[in-house]
Amino acid sequence: MEWTYPKRLRLGMTIGFCQLHHDSPWIDEVMVKLRILCKARGYDVFIAKSMTYESDLEDVKRAEQFQYMMTTAPCDLVIMLDDIEAELSFLDHLNYEVIGDYRKGFVGRGRCTGIHAALHKHCGLVTYYGPFGRELVGADRDTIDTLFAAVEGTLRVIEPLPEPPRGAIGTELGSGILLGGCMETLGQLTDTPYGVEALVRANAEDTILLLEDTSLPHHDRDAIFKRWKVSNVLNMIAGVVAGHMSTNKALSHGIPWRDTEEDTCDIGDAALRYMEEDRSFDDADPFVCYVSTGGDGPRYTLPLGADIHFRYISNTIVISPYTKG
Repeated sequence: MEWTYPKRLRLGMTIGFCQLHHDSPWIDEVMVKLRILCKARGYDVFIAKSMTYESDLEDVKRAEQFQYMMTTAPCDLVIMLDDIEAELSFLDHLNYEVIGDYRKGFVGRGRCTGIHAALHKHCGLVTYYGPFGRELVGADRDTIDTLFAAVEGTLRVIEPLPEPPRGAIGTELGSGILLGGCMETLGQLTDTPYGVEALVRANAEDTILLLEDTSLPHHDRDAIFKRWKVSNVLNMIAGVVAGHMSTNKALSHGIPWRDTEEDTCDIGDAALRYMEEDRSFDDADPFVCYVSTGGDGPRYTLPLGADIHFRYISNTIVISPYTKG
């Protein structure tokens, strides 16, 4: 796959905030605070008009809104204000060639995983898996710093990682293109044009799959892994970056990275087991490393489509340049 690098955000540029559903009661207060935050960082702010429900035209209107933000809107980066509530069918109405020409950065997570996958498939645009605009209000300094480091193109090393790696311990480096996102949404995209299978096969280089665990029940997560196993995806990828949302004690019972139903299992451990099953002896051993992407933070913003290198010995991730101009 040939990748298109987004424009590097520089001081004086404009950050656009987008929402693809109806107004929320918190939006005015949040936007006031986001203006203050961005101004303090040296950036202007552009706020897209919120969507309203229009029966049969919902998909078309959402596509028009997103197309505008990623192209002719007066902004250089697009951050989703909140997760999308709509079906992902609006992705079929976008003009990806034009979006690729504008090379605007895009930030979002959760169900926005579908948007990332569509942008990767149709225009090879590197995107950012990171916090929503509303999550930046009141976020810790590290979360905000890592977001701006990512979109400004200065994110090079993530260390120290919060958990020891699993798998091919002792080898020097695991390299590949980072793809993926929220595991629940990736599971819903299975057997669609934006599924993991299609992206992994289209990516000529080794893939490292980001899997953010959003407290998905153990049996649902296992079912997703089994579907991917049947399609041979887990034997094709080099490794997994396990993100996690359940660092909050109320969700994880005080055990970071652990499954909420079965304390002996975590997403990284489960992924490793499936990657190792029936793996060819000619293929490199798979690995799993952990990155904090949510919960109590810091929430790292990760460039999807970027070339990353995992160092086993130091338990760090090194990221190659992923922005241009």
